[in-house]
Amino acid sequence: MSKKKIPKQSSGIEAALVLILEEVRCAQQLYPPYVNVHHAYAVMLEQLDEFWDMLKYTKRKSLMRLRIAQVAAACLRYLANE
Repeated sequence: MSKKKIPKQSSGIEAALVLILEEVRCAQQLYPPYVNVHHAYAVMLEQLDEFWDMLKYTKRKSLMRLRIAQVAAACLRYLANE
């Protein structure tokens, strides 16, 4: 999980992309590439389920933002290695 702060002068899209790319790099260091499309789907679903659980039980936007960035990172990893 990335802990880097996003610069305040960044636009919303730029800030989101910075966060997603940091999550992609972190995931690439921690986990092997997806074995197949089913593996990619399982990781994406797990990340989405974690976001859903967080959405139900907390209103902390910073944590929800990080979780949805992890969902996007899982999708981007698949797209980059397809």
